[in-house]
Amino acid sequence: RRTAAQAAREEQVRRSTVTQPQRPPTAVSAPHVAAVDVVVAAATLGQRTLREAADILGDDLDAAAARLARHTALPSSYFSPSFVPSTALSPEQIRAWAFQTLAARGADDAAVTDILVRVVANRTLDDISKSVESACVAPHRSGRASADVLRDLVAAVCQKGEEALPPGFVNERLVASACLPPERLRGVVATALVAPEVRAEDDYYAAQETRDREANRLRSR
Repeated sequence: RRTAAQAAREEQVRRSTVTQPQRPPTAVSAPHVAAVDVVVAAATLGQRTLREAADILGDDLDAAAARLARHTALPSSYFSPSFVPSTALSPEQIRAWAFQTLAARGADDAAVTDILVRVVANRTLDDISKSVESACVAPHRSGRASADVLRDLVAAVCQKGEEALPPGFVNERLVASACLPPERLRGVVATALVAPEVRAEDDYYAAQETRDREANRLRSR
């Protein structure tokens, strides 16, 4: 059952098909926009070829071309496997495309986290933190700079390690996938990258709901 905050968030998303990712009404489940934003930033999705981007999102090339066509005035035949989205789409359109792709697949936050684990594998903590900063400082997000994200990654790696790690072992140059098994790496990604942004998004819409409720109460006096 949807909460009022979730309904408010979905309404905000529904109002624009270009500047905000839209949740399809037929989707059984859909991820938070914030979770998708982290994937888009970490994967530099706009700079990938369509083949690479579709593979990251788990989409079919023909379906990806059809969705991209809906965000532009271009025919779906324009979007070849070698097409790079940032050459024809704005960052907001790329976000909307990624969100709609995942929502159409019925992906939830857990599925998006799985994608993010694959995206950040074999990368240093410093590289990961810098790549996701743009998603974290966007409106209605956590506001974390890359240094804050790095701190949270280090803390999560130390917490998820199977045993105590030597002092100084966990630093910005660490490749977490080299020292953590897959499930523990997934816990690091969920805790340090996804959860703070999802909480910030939910908090924003919860606060908006409270403001709207108070405004309605004052008007009804």
